[in-house]
Amino acid sequence: MSRYTHWACFNCRKSFQYPPRAKVQVARKCAECEGTLEDMGVYFEPPGKRAKKAWQIMELLWMNGYRFASEGSKAYVDAFILKGAGNRVDEIRRRIELESEARERSRIRERVRWSKLAKKHVTARRGR
Repeated sequence: MSRYTHWACFNCRKSFQYPPRAKVQVARKCAECEGTLEDMGVYFEPPGKRAKKAWQIMELLWMNGYRFASEGSKAYVDAFILKGAGNRVDEIRRRIELESEARERSRIRERVRWSKLAKKHVTARRGR
C-alpha cells in the first residue's frame, strides 16, 4: 500500500499525492487555483482533466462521504454506486439516496431488535 493518498481539487479537476492527514487538521491548498484539496484516499483513481462528468460524480461521492481509503471501499463504490460505465450524475445521486435510505432502515431495525432483546432480558430477570 502506498504511503500517500490522493487529494483532489474539484475546481480545476486535478489530483495530487500527499501523505495522509496529520492529527492536526491543516487544510491543503491546490497549487493551481488555491482551492481546498480533499482527501479521497489511497485507492482513488482520478478521472482525466477533460472528463467533467466524471469529476462531477467524484465530487458528488465526496460530498456524501464516500472515500477510497481501502480496496473494500473502492470495490463497494464501484459495485453498488457506480455500477459500470456510462453513469449520469442524476442516476448516481439517486443510488446514493437509496443507499442512505437503506442504511437508515437497517439502523432502525437493529435498534428495534436490541430494544426487544433488552426488554426480554429485563422481563426474564424480574421473573426470577
